[in-house]
Amino acid sequence: MVNDPKILLADEPTGNLDSVSTQQVMDKIDEINTFDRRTVIMVSHNAAHLSYAHRVYYLKDGLIVREVVNPQRKQIKPVREGETIVTELEQLARLFPYDSVDTLRVKSMVNFLTQDYTYRQLTRLEHAIVLFIKGKIDREAFIKSLILPYEKGGVEVPEAEAKKMAGITEKLISQSDDIRRFRARKDNDDIFFSQDKLAERLRDHLVGMFHIRLTKEQNSNLVELIADRVTGVIEEDQFNQTLMQTVKNDGLGLDEKEADELTRYFEKIIAQGVDVSYKS
Repeated sequence: MVNDPKILLADEPTGNLDSVSTQQVMDKIDEINTFDRRTVIMVSHNAAHLSYAHRVYYLKDGLIVREVVNPQRKQIKPVREGETIVTELEQLARLFPYDSVDTLRVKSMVNFLTQDYTYRQLTRLEHAIVLFIKGKIDREAFIKSLILPYEKGGVEVPEAEAKKMAGITEKLISQSDDIRRFRARKDNDDIFFSQDKLAERLRDHLVGMFHIRLTKEQNSNLVELIADRVTGVIEEDQFNQTLMQTVKNDGLGLDEKEADELTRYFEKIIAQGVDVSYKS
């Protein structure tokens, strides 16, 4: 800045920084652009930075393959009428910055065919769930945030559906907390006793959730399956397949639809209850 440049080039300026330092650097870059009126050209692989830019250019092999105008920022470069149109693809591009335009179109179509809510509503829903999981809002506030019209900052979900979502979320949180507490004590001497107790509690929850009537042998088999899955002895596919096997083969004899639904729900509990870290 000593020579008062009109253009600043920032090549991965936050590449090796922690989250706090990254935020400070990005805020400073935004300040230089907004108040000092300097043009900033930044190279980044972090999708979280896209919201700062007026325009995003995607490059492949040195060539610009896509230009996206950020509708959330006032454009300095004039945009001729009809030259560009803001669509759902721009929002998807921020969520999936490395996908091609064709892939984004497919995602948009799949969302329409399988979801009752738009990506904007889902983003709002994610934010509300984060607050609920962290205990920053209670059940009533969570439901209210879902019911509120979108224009007022809500998700705009029907009241009955919002209450259903809150109930399921509470149950998932409760059961996943049980798994988390168990795994935190995995080095204790009474781990096997705790493992059986945990599996029995999870068994009771699943049986009640799916209204399944089990024989004594099926109950025993399900407890064993749950214990093996929670401790990582078996993977999701094996858990699912065993649910469909006969009782004599340590299964429950469920049909494919029942097994798939139970597995899908149980995996959500495990995903919430097991602490993992991923290398970037």
